[in-house]
Amino acid sequence: MAVGPYALTSLANLKSWLGITTTTDDAILEAAIDRATSRIESYLERNIRERTYTEWRSGAGVDMIRLYHWPVSAVSNVFSGAYASLVVTSTDATDIRASVQVNQEGPTPAVVLTRTTSAGVTTTTTLALSTYPTTASLATAIGGTAGFQCSLGKNMRSAQLRPRAGADCVLATVTLYGADIPSEYTYDYHTGRLAIDRSWFAYWPLDKGVMPSPMKAVLIEYTAGYATVPEDVEQACIEVASMLYRDRRRDGNLTSESLGDYSYTRATAQEMSARLDTLLARWKDIA
Repeated sequence: MAVGPYALTSLANLKSWLGITTTTDDAILEAAIDRATSRIESYLERNIRERTYTEWRSGAGVDMIRLYHWPVSAVSNVFSGAYASLVVTSTDATDIRASVQVNQEGPTPAVVLTRTTSAGVTTTTTLALSTYPTTASLATAIGGTAGFQCSLGKNMRSAQLRPRAGADCVLATVTLYGADIPSEYTYDYHTGRLAIDRSWFAYWPLDKGVMPSPMKAVLIEYTAGYATVPEDVEQACIEVASMLYRDRRRDGNLTSESLGDYSYTRATAQEMSARLDTLLARWKDIA
């Protein structure tokens, strides 16, 4: 076992803090680091280590969007607009329902096809966007699914398909639109605020399948976080992981004990919260 790729400290640093030189408890210590990392990032309400993100955000009537994670080291794409990319129809008029939806959030972005036959039998097919990275490959996969037919309007990355709830292909033809109009923008590294230059909107083409009102949803792909964990954030992780390690065999209801010259006082939840406030308050929100 090893610590997660976004752990806020290393096994070596935690062992050095605890004065441990053996490898007996390495697996326990690594688990404590991962749990401490999760606890701290929940407290901060954002991730710390640098990684890439994809966010679909409402851009209706706004010029400024606050990204969920910061500092922002790079913005690779800002797309808006709605270009007709896929057209999905039902091939069996007797079906009670045949729906298609686009899920862009969550651990597995996918196009989901759900079909209910006249006999009441429901089947669901999930087409992961990682498996079908282009809308051309998605069109082939949808067309190869029983009860559905799909034609390609424009080939683009599947990640650019706009999210949508399940739409019934039996009632009407369903068009899946993609955000494919690049936007001019600027951003603030420290706060994660992204400013979109609306002056370009008047020059965007609205023909060839592009719907009006391109700013209703915006796709932002960016990199945020720290390449090197700030020292006080790492120290908080070390202290929380140390607490988890030391308390693993103690009675959770026991707050203190003493025997001769030995005494131990267990940190209360309030004391630990106060310690996190001391170490992490400046990292919680810069807004």
